[in-house]
Amino acid sequence: MSDRLIRAICRNAEIKFTAVCTTETVERARQIHKTLPLATAALGRTLSAASMMGRELKDKNGSVTIQIKGNGPLGAITAIGDCDGCVRGYLQNPAAELPLLPNGHLDVGSGVGRGYLMVIKDIGVGEPFTGTTALHNGEIAEDITKYFAESEQVPLHWAFWWTPTSMSSRRAAISSSSCRARQTRTSPVWKTTLPKLAQ
Repeated sequence: MSDRLIRAICRNAEIKFTAVCTTETVERARQIHKTLPLATAALGRTLSAASMMGRELKDKNGSVTIQIKGNGPLGAITAIGDCDGCVRGYLQNPAAELPLLPNGHLDVGSGVGRGYLMVIKDIGVGEPFTGTTALHNGEIAEDITKYFAESEQVPLHWAFWWTPTSMSSRRAAISSSSCRARQTRTSPVWKTTLPKLAQ
């Protein structure tokens, strides 16, 4: 399946959805940077977020940069997206490895560690907007959710789906996807609906 982005609006619940499949992009990034599974997951999540945020830009010369700087073994992670959803990025330590969590998932949170997340939005004119928040747990989805709530005062929930091959194969994800649900206006529905969408 080729990479694609889908948008939808739920009129009654007053919630806007954005979903993106980034399997090909993440696999290409893995090949370029020779990332192991933990780094592939962390970089892939950041690239997916930058792609969705970039598509919201109205100026064709604009860009969105996401910088994640934690004290974990992965080091700094950077992704840059444009208005067409095209992205590029890198991370400091593509060979970082950690034991799997008890549920068999990659421990991205420990790989990123504690630190901060910075978003730089360049809309093509004037000075770029910069917002910074402390990392919530290093899992990236919750960190970006926290950034929007604190820096842009936008209530939303972000989630990533990641289906890897066997960890021993050192290969990339079979499927890499992300979904974001955002409140479009004041409504009591979002308080119960958005958390469920993130599960």
